[in-house]
Amino acid sequence: VKSMEAAARSKTQRFKAHSHDLFTVRGCQRFVAQLSAEGESFDYVVLTVGMWPDPKNPYTADGINKVVALDVLARFVVFEGVRPLLKDGARVMNVLASTMMSPPLSTDDIKAVISGKNKNPGFGALLPCAVTADALLQHAYLRYPSIRFIGVHPGIVVTDVVRSSFPSWVADVLQIGMKLIAMSDEECGSVHVNILTSPNVEKRGVSYFNYMLEGRETAKIAYDEEYGKWVWETLLDIAAEHA
Repeated sequence: VKSMEAAARSKTQRFKAHSHDLFTVRGCQRFVAQLSAEGESFDYVVLTVGMWPDPKNPYTADGINKVVALDVLARFVVFEGVRPLLKDGARVMNVLASTMMSPPLSTDDIKAVISGKNKNPGFGALLPCAVTADALLQHAYLRYPSIRFIGVHPGIVVTDVVRSSFPSWVADVLQIGMKLIAMSDEECGSVHVNILTSPNVEKRGVSYFNYMLEGRETAKIAYDEEYGKWVWETLLDIAAEHA
C-alpha cells in the first residue's frame, strides 16, 4: 500500500489492502461483505488472482480444484457480491487467458473440469478455465447489460510467478526466452489501464484481448448461450453448497 501511495499521481487517491482466503467461497464472501460494510462503490473492477496447478496439494479447503476455485469460482462469487456496489456504466475486467484456443475437448469434458467431476485435471484445467471465464462474461452481460465486460490476457510478463511455479531449470529457460519479448510489470499495468478506460469498450457489451493485448474474438464456446447459462447455474450451486 505504501509503494502505491508513493507512486500515486494525486494526493486524493486512497489505497487499501484486505487479506482474505479467496480459495474458499466463504473467504470470497467475507471479502465482499467487508467492502459492502465500508460503503465502497466502484467504477472499475479488475479480477486477476489465479494460479498454476498444484500437483502436491490440488484441492482447496472446500474440496475444489485450486485452479477452478481461483480462475473461475472466486471471480464469480466476488463479482456477484460487488455487483450491487457498482456504479452506473461500471466496467469489469477479467485478467486470465482470453482468446486462447479452446482445448481439444468436448463441451462435456470441459464441464467435467469446471463441475469437479474430473477430479484431477492437472494442467488440463488451464484452458477449460480460460474459455469458461470468457463464457461467464458473455452470460454476465446478458444479465447485466448496463455493465461493460472485458476479458484480457495478462500479456507476456516476467515476474517471480514463473520461478515459484516451475522447477528452477525450467524457470531459467522460460525467463531467458520471455525477456526477449516480455513487458515489465509497469508496462503491462499501463496497457491494461488503457484498455480498461478506452472509449472503444462502450461499443460492445463484452470485449476480448489476446496475449499481444490486441482486440480479438475469443473461443467459440464462449459465445454459446447454453454453455454460459450452464456455467452460471453450476457456479451458483457450488457457491451455495460452500457458503
